[in-house]
Amino acid sequence: MREDAARRDGAGAAERACALDLRALRSALAIQESGGFRAAALRLGLEQSRLSRQVNGLEERLGVSLFQRGRGGAQPTTAGYAFLERARAALEQLRAAMEDAERAGRGACGVVRVGLACGFAGVELRGLMARYRQDNPGVRVVYVEAPAAELLVRLGAGDLDAAFAPSARRLSNLDAAALWTTPLWLATPAGTCLPPHAPLLCRSAVHGDLVAVLGGSVLTGRLGEAAVSAATLMAFVRDGDCAAVVTDADAAGAPAGVLLGPLPFSTRGLPVALHWPPGRDNPALRRLAALAKLAGEGRLAGPGPPHLGQVTTLPGVSRASQS
Repeated sequence: MREDAARRDGAGAAERACALDLRALRSALAIQESGGFRAAALRLGLEQSRLSRQVNGLEERLGVSLFQRGRGGAQPTTAGYAFLERARAALEQLRAAMEDAERAGRGACGVVRVGLACGFAGVELRGLMARYRQDNPGVRVVYVEAPAAELLVRLGAGDLDAAFAPSARRLSNLDAAALWTTPLWLATPAGTCLPPHAPLLCRSAVHGDLVAVLGGSVLTGRLGEAAVSAATLMAFVRDGDCAAVVTDADAAGAPAGVLLGPLPFSTRGLPVALHWPPGRDNPALRRLAALAKLAGEGRLAGPGPPHLGQVTTLPGVSRASQS
C-alpha cells in the first residue's frame, strides 16, 4: 500500500514538473541572480508586471513562496533557494540535452557501426574513412570485420549501420553506393620454382567472390580455399607451399619473400560498394552514405593502387591462357 502510494506521489510530481513553465523558471532564476523583480525584468526585457505574474503562478503551482519580498528587493526563501538551485541544474542539463540532440540531427555526433568485408579494407577504404572521421570528429566509428555474407545478414538484423562489401553481394532490401574496383594479385614465393600443379589458394572469406569474378577462367577450377588469415596465407606462399590469389588489401601486407604480380589473364578485379538498410534513422550514417556516393562518382581525391615490384607468373598457366 505504502509503495503504491509512493509511486503515485512520484508520478504526480513528475507530471507537475513537466507542466512547469520554463519561462517562469528562467524569470525566477533571474530574480535570484539580480536581487529583485525590477532588475530581473530589465535584464530579461519584460514588463515587471508580467514577470511578477509568471513567478506568482509558479509559486501557486508549487504551493510554496520562493521569495521574500521587501523594499530592498527579493531574496529566496529557504525552500526557494533549494528549489532554484536544483532548477538551475535541471535547465542546464536540458540545454545540454537539446544541444546534443541538435548535433546528432546534423550528424555531428553519434555512433555508426561499419562492417568491413574480409580482404577489402584497402587503401581506398581507409582513405574514405579517414576523410569521414576528419569531417565528423564527433562521430564514433565502430568497425566489425567479417565475411561479406555475414555482414549483410547483420545489416538486415540491425546489428550494423553499413558495410563495405563486394557489389555483387547486394541484397534487394539494401541500398548501395558503388565505390571502386579492388585489384586482384597473384602472390608467389620469391626464389622458389613452384611445380606446374602447385596449389593455388585464396582465403575462404573471399573464395565465393573470387570464383564469381574469375568466371570460366583457367584459374577457376584450380582455386582452392583456406580458412586462414591474410598473414597466414602469405606465410604459406613465402615458404613455397602454394601460390595465392589475393585482394588489394591483403597484397599490401605481403612480407619479404613474396612476389606480387597481375593475374595471367584479364580481369577488372572486384567491384566494391557501401551497403546500408534504407530508412535507417541515423544522421551519421546518412553522412557516410553521402560521402560514399561522392567517392563512387570520383569526386573525392584518393590514392592509387599499391606499387608492385617484380612481376610474377604462375607455373602451368601461360599468358596465352586468357579467357
